[in-house]
Amino acid sequence: MTHEAFPETEQHEIAMRYIAETARGLVWVAATQVSTRGNGCVELTDGAFGREAVDFTGAADHLSIHQGRAIAGSQFNHLLFPNTRSIISLLEEVMPASMRFDRYGMVELTLEVISPGREVLGYSGVMKVAALEEAGIEVTKGIRMPGGDPAEEDGIPGAWYPDGRFVPKANIAVATLAILETAETNKVSVIIERDAEQRPVVLTAHPGEVAPPFPIKTASEAFSKISLDYWVEHAFVIFTESSTPDTVQQ
Repeated sequence: MTHEAFPETEQHEIAMRYIAETARGLVWVAATQVSTRGNGCVELTDGAFGREAVDFTGAADHLSIHQGRAIAGSQFNHLLFPNTRSIISLLEEVMPASMRFDRYGMVELTLEVISPGREVLGYSGVMKVAALEEAGIEVTKGIRMPGGDPAEEDGIPGAWYPDGRFVPKANIAVATLAILETAETNKVSVIIERDAEQRPVVLTAHPGEVAPPFPIKTASEAFSKISLDYWVEHAFVIFTESSTPDTVQQ
């Protein structure tokens, strides 16, 4: 494998390219690390860690929302990834051999993975509201995740969840064949956080590029204006059974 370490630099993105060996054969990978925090610059810290140190344990259940098309948002190609273990296995193979946290203790990484068969890894479930409306797709407000108690905070409707988070209603649209082609992607993003024990743990992974985290509010933390502004202009897409192909795209 010809992975290299990310360079030491401060810029709006850090990119590298390499060949990775996977269970499905050799693939070409373009890895890009960005930051959705602060001024958007990536400032790497000292102390590299290897991909073998990345802990996916806490994200295993979360990955299920990106499978099965039951919840609005990006969805993995279920023919390539029948379960969460298959997603994790690919990511463990294609992540850079060496990574560094940024100054916020994050690694926000998008991996473009191109195989000889040009297989589609999934469907990007985040699209601009304007583009959806231009395509004739209705965008409505709704509670994306079940299990919350409807409420309003700072004039923003949403729901409180048992873990102490208030999550606003999201822009939600239903995918159709008219936009399916633009939803297909061979990119997958991985968000890694440094935990209290300085370990790299995965928060989420999903098809498509890194986007600012959906805004939440807790008793001690206010909404992020960057996230609020971004998600006013973007919507989560629900992919219905009739809107996704039953065969792997080549």
